[in-house]
Amino acid sequence: MPATHDVSAQLYALSLHLGTRREELLRQWRQAVRADPELATSASLSRSALNDHMGYDVREILREWGHLQAVIARELNTYASSHPQFDPMAMQAAREILAGLCLEGMCESASGYVSLQQSEAASRVRDLETSLRALEALESERATSCCRSASAP
Repeated sequence: MPATHDVSAQLYALSLHLGTRREELLRQWRQAVRADPELATSASLSRSALNDHMGYDVREILREWGHLQAVIARELNTYASSHPQFDPMAMQAAREILAGLCLEGMCESASGYVSLQQSEAASRVRDLETSLRALEALESERATSCCRSASAP
């Protein structure tokens, strides 16, 4: 049997294992996030909110991804220890897949954060422009009113 086929089969078995451990891994991740003193936002979120949440601050986003990566990396170590027949090349591939997944997640999360910040900034600019127009209209009305009062007999 070709080595790539064996690696693919072992990666598939690992993916099935990770699927069965999903809830426990998420629990460990939530626990790590809540225990991190650098993550103030996450401490105030409910479990369901935390499941859907990846920080509101770009630094927090990256720390949360780091905790998720660490939890899964520990699980990979445990799996490799309990499955001595697991090919080291398959484990290397699994670690590379994990790193790529986390990198992609971090990039997407950071990009989403930047987009949100840009939207909020644009909204503030629109609000300021509206307020400025209202102030200019008020000043114009007041100037017109003063001119009428001054020209009245």
